[in-house]
Amino acid sequence: MEIDEEFLEADFDPNTLTIPKLKAALSAVGIALPMKQERKPFYVDLFQRHITAKAMQLKQKRRAVFPSSEGITAVNGRGSPQEAEVRDGYVHACAMMFL
Repeated sequence: MEIDEEFLEADFDPNTLTIPKLKAALSAVGIALPMKQERKPFYVDLFQRHITAKAMQLKQKRRAVFPSSEGITAVNGRGSPQEAEVRDGYVHACAMMFL
């Protein structure tokens, strides 16, 4: 899962998020969460320390990711594998015929 670009904006207020969304965002950037459910201020504090404070680094990291077909195996509706390729910055699936 990727973190929402909106969360990295300077004026974003993490208090507007629900606890599940805060936890999902924290998990997306690799923050280990406690097993015990905490109150919302706990997750907002983690968000501010690990996402808000590092927003510029997270944006730069996102911009350094490029599409690739490496490791992608698409399957059509009949369960036949397809080969994926990258053209124009998008991953396209090309059907492979098996008789």
